[in-house]
Amino acid sequence: MENGRSNFASQISNMTNTEECMWLSGEEVNGYVKDDSLIGFYENAQTAFLNSGRLEQPVPVEDYVMLDIIKSACDIVYGQ
Repeated sequence: MENGRSNFASQISNMTNTEECMWLSGEEVNGYVKDDSLIGFYENAQTAFLNSGRLEQPVPVEDYVMLDIIKSACDIVYGQ
């Protein structure tokens, strides 16, 4: 869902701008997995690293986050 992804990414952006850390509960992660917006968290974090110069080139999120394992864990814990 694009709206969910945009809203979630916006929340992360605001936290990044204030240099706060955002920890998600298992239920929250599961919700973001189910609506396909969890990747937005990592995309936004990468954008922050790119903008700060800590990362020179974008990298596909799938290269460093095992989204399939996160999804499997959510399926095990919370059911499908």
